[in-house]
Amino acid sequence: MGGLLLFHACMVASPTQDKHPSPYFLSEPNSYRVEVGGSVLLKCAVENLGESTLIWKKDGRMISAGGMVIRKDPRMVLVGTSLRIDQVSGEDAGEYLCNVETFGAPLDQAHTLDILIPPTLHVRPDNRRAVVRSGSTISLECRAEGNPPPTVTWTRLNSMLPSGEKTRTGSFLVVDQVTRKDGGLYTCSGANGVGEEATAQIHLHVLYPPEIEIEQSWLESRQQGIEAEISCIVHAEPEPTVRWYKETMLLDGNDRRRTEVFGNKYLLLLGAMDKRDFGNYSCVAENSLGKKKADVGVSGKPQPSQVTSSTTSSKKADYTLTWTTVSFLRVEEARILYRMISKAGLNSEWTNIIPTMGSGEAMARGAGLTYSGHFTFYGLTPGAQYEVILQTRNREGWSDPSPIFKFATRSNSSPLEMQLRDPLLSSSPSLPLLLLLPLISQ
Repeated sequence: MGGLLLFHACMVASPTQDKHPSPYFLSEPNSYRVEVGGSVLLKCAVENLGESTLIWKKDGRMISAGGMVIRKDPRMVLVGTSLRIDQVSGEDAGEYLCNVETFGAPLDQAHTLDILIPPTLHVRPDNRRAVVRSGSTISLECRAEGNPPPTVTWTRLNSMLPSGEKTRTGSFLVVDQVTRKDGGLYTCSGANGVGEEATAQIHLHVLYPPEIEIEQSWLESRQQGIEAEISCIVHAEPEPTVRWYKETMLLDGNDRRRTEVFGNKYLLLLGAMDKRDFGNYSCVAENSLGKKKADVGVSGKPQPSQVTSSTTSSKKADYTLTWTTVSFLRVEEARILYRMISKAGLNSEWTNIIPTMGSGEAMARGAGLTYSGHFTFYGLTPGAQYEVILQTRNREGWSDPSPIFKFATRSNSSPLEMQLRDPLLSSSPSLPLLLLLPLISQ
């Protein structure tokens, strides 16, 4: 009889389960990516939920149960059985579990939320100003945070990086053997494709002993007559003191001698020049890191000539060389060295030309202390390149050689033109014929 009763109870329970079909998910597990500050809807759709309870969890902590939000966070709202989160932050990232408590084993569906965060930068030195002595090594630091991890790129304002690169990536920029030329404004940029690019600037301030560039030139003024100008371009940090000397004598200002300063350009002006003013002049710059001296000789010799003619001849076998020279005294003579440049790399020997000048002849004087001259080469090889060096002389002596100047003759125009040449000329020796013309008469 007992066995019959148990069988009857099972037969009664079976219709009850049929009234509650098992729930199942209509939605699929998903991964969501949303920018910080935005909103996201985590979907969880369940069929046959019935008397089962839907629960949202994160990191094992309950967010909601049924239709009630338990978490004390006003940003979290149930939309049906889905969960919406507004004003998301980095802490909201993680795995969210949609859990259905039902008859038998519970049902779980997991969603992953990834928060996209724009880059932020953390720079060292904190005051964004790095001070370093020349010759040492410094590391500039720029760390970036964000999601995805940002890429840090270094650039330098109006210049290349010390390595010679235009840009470099990485959190650190290391400068070895710092020189004064490495100083300036460096920019690090962080970018990850989210929001705006983040930038920060670091000013690299280099301390170094003086470095000097010195030169001398001639001026002409109504008040002082002919003046010699000696300029010292001084680079130094901290700012240096600069003193002027003639030979070993410290110079001070007077009616014929004055000093001027324009930024890092220090001038010594010698007015109403005569031979007594010739000699060796030096400027001495000194700061807390060191001392530097540079000197220049002031004499009546001409300055190195500057070629003013074109680098290409308008003719095939002729070329007119023109130049200018600055001289305190009248230029009386010129010397020309020239040679043809071999395409095989074996250049010919230098040829020395000193044009004979008649009595009283000189280079023509232009404005101020500038003299000009010209010389014509004839019988040169067509389509060839030549090198020229110039020197000029006045009664104080020869100038220093000019920089090497290169010029080229025109190539033969066409094979037909070559065939129409005079046969006698075609069979003549190929050595250049140099017609030495007077430079320029007064």
